[in-house]
Amino acid sequence: MSSYTPHLSVSEYLGLGIVYLQSSGGYVKPATTQLDLLWNIQEALPPSSSICLLSYSLAPGAQYPYQLHQAVLLLKYLVDDQGKEPKKIILCGDSAGGNLILGLLSHLLHPHPSVPPLGLLEPLLGAALISPWGVFSTSAPSFSRNEEHDSVNGAILRKWSTYFTGGAPADNYNQPFLAPRSWWSQLNGVVQELLITAGTDEVLLDGIAEFAKTIEVCTRILGGGK
Repeated sequence: MSSYTPHLSVSEYLGLGIVYLQSSGGYVKPATTQLDLLWNIQEALPPSSSICLLSYSLAPGAQYPYQLHQAVLLLKYLVDDQGKEPKKIILCGDSAGGNLILGLLSHLLHPHPSVPPLGLLEPLLGAALISPWGVFSTSAPSFSRNEEHDSVNGAILRKWSTYFTGGAPADNYNQPFLAPRSWWSQLNGVVQELLITAGTDEVLLDGIAEFAKTIEVCTRILGGGK
């Protein structure tokens, strides 16, 4: 993965909309630490730009694909009702939020049979995946290698994934890292650029790195670490 160099001009930032899909612990715990981050991002943007936060319903009270349905409805509202141009929208999310972004991109490519379809007339500007939780297996070596360094571990993530899926089988929407490269072959048609970050001491590292290799030929990948 290469380093990231912003390429937009100042004028292109005008009217930019960032849709932040909240990070909650595995779709289970409420987001409590992201508001300061979003405030700092908003402060760095021109006044005409804005941030929209999707505070999706939490599991196990709401289970897959309910959160995907909510994300689709929000994006549809922004584009169809508010007249926002997809080329001015960036999706952003970390951990479970990154999972939801990939589920949403998958839905744009291959509509989920239980979620209303959403067609965009042009690709989204970008998507930022911060430590995305894209597969629920905890067998990757980074789980044992980084267990003492990360704030989560395999046991916690297995519990959260069970609450989220409610027994639903794995598919390319709820575990997008499992999707084959062919699944993402038309990704450039729904998003212009993709930023993927992962920390060297986190348990999800190996799965994220493998996923980046899988789709690097499908879109412009802007890699980074934290």
